[in-house]
Amino acid sequence: MLLDIRMPQMSGFELYRKIRHVDPQVRVRFLTALEVYYYEFRRVFPKLDLRCFARKPITPVELKKIIATEL
Repeated sequence: MLLDIRMPQMSGFELYRKIRHVDPQVRVRFLTALEVYYYEFRRVFPKLDLRCFARKPITPVELKKIIATEL
């Protein structure tokens, strides 16, 4: 699942928490244009790998590679 961190109604982190309650095995990549979220991410989800982030802007080729890696 690809989640943008900055969304209008809730953050990608909040949505991730809700999704994990439904399916703890779901795999997520967060999209972000801001580096500051790495620090928040580490604080909130210390066990997850930083590879869960993809930096925007992202090319279609890079996005395809990320998706292929997760599948």
